[in-house]
Amino acid sequence: MLRWLEQPRELPYRPDRWSVGELRGQYRERAPRVVVVGAGDEGQVSGALSTRAAIEHWHPSVVLLAGIAGGIEGAVSLGDLVIATAIWKYDIGHLGDTFEPKSTRFEPDPRLLRVARRVPSDWTRGLRVAPPQPGVVPRVVEAEVASGDKVIETTSSAFFAAVDLADSEFAAVEMEGAGAAAAVRRAKVSGEAAGFLMIRAVSDLVKSEPSGALPGEKMTRNPQRAAWRTFAADAAATFAAALIREHWRDPGP
Repeated sequence: MLRWLEQPRELPYRPDRWSVGELRGQYRERAPRVVVVGAGDEGQVSGALSTRAAIEHWHPSVVLLAGIAGGIEGAVSLGDLVIATAIWKYDIGHLGDTFEPKSTRFEPDPRLLRVARRVPSDWTRGLRVAPPQPGVVPRVVEAEVASGDKVIETTSSAFFAAVDLADSEFAAVEMEGAGAAAAVRRAKVSGEAAGFLMIRAVSDLVKSEPSGALPGEKMTRNPQRAAWRTFAADAAATFAAALIREHWRDPGP
């Protein structure tokens, strides 16, 4: 269980929202403290800045990034949970007549990945949001995740083909992971050794044909994402909470 010490608040110099709590239990030392940070914006810059600010202010031993992502059709289903075994920043490269990507890879903390594998299968009992499709139970998938500043809506786009996502082992695409992972990597140079793991739940599927807007509408009005994002966000947060409980087991008095 988590006991909140502070209500959500915004720092005057940042758009992030911060909530602070501690785990309940008879710990031999000080009870583990949990800080929940809601980033103010989407994208790599926001992911990096929010993570760096949290590290500088709280000096955490673990950084978990939880949220929603687009899933590659055939690899995952709506509502599934993806534990990132690697994060690839796919949209850096050289642009001439064609785009030549120069991907950067980030690895998760092996220790946290092992903890994620130990999370009991009944973690779904903590879900508080009903799935849009009755009977859906999130499946936990370990896979590589692509990270960039673009919302990928279809596998048929020229950009998708240019960055070679079609021939990859990616199961999901998202927008903040590489920035957060880069901030953790850079912080280690300064002596802030925090473990990092990303947890994403699938709110929409990247298909050969976009399942989003009607002709003339903006792609941001993707009805699939609008329907599933609340459930997916709840699934990612619920699994993250279960992982925290598993990582910091109460050793007793």
